[in-house]
Amino acid sequence: MWCCFNDSLTKQAKAKVLSYCNNYKINNNGVYKIVAPLLYKTIMRLATLDSNAMDHQLWANLRKLTSYAIQENGNIDKIHTHFDHNFTQLKATTSTSLSLMPILQSQMQNSTLT
Repeated sequence: MWCCFNDSLTKQAKAKVLSYCNNYKINNNGVYKIVAPLLYKTIMRLATLDSNAMDHQLWANLRKLTSYAIQENGNIDKIHTHFDHNFTQLKATTSTSLSLMPILQSQMQNSTLT
């Protein structure tokens, strides 16, 4: 069963999971064996950490929309694409309600002040 889990991982994911091998390998009379449920638990824990980090990064990108607009010299197409890309990914990954209004209002206020 653990082979199925392992085969489904990318090379990067395998390397990351391998660094936590103490969490899913047991010593059985000097022979280390992989315990599939523990391997699965490790994979899911790492996936959750990656997902949380991505959510934080996407929110940070949306909060920095004014800075991005300045960086792109007000190019509305690039700004819209940047916003849409981050917002779409956030909708796909988050389980909480998306409250963008406070972020957008603060970005509008910041842009009118500068």
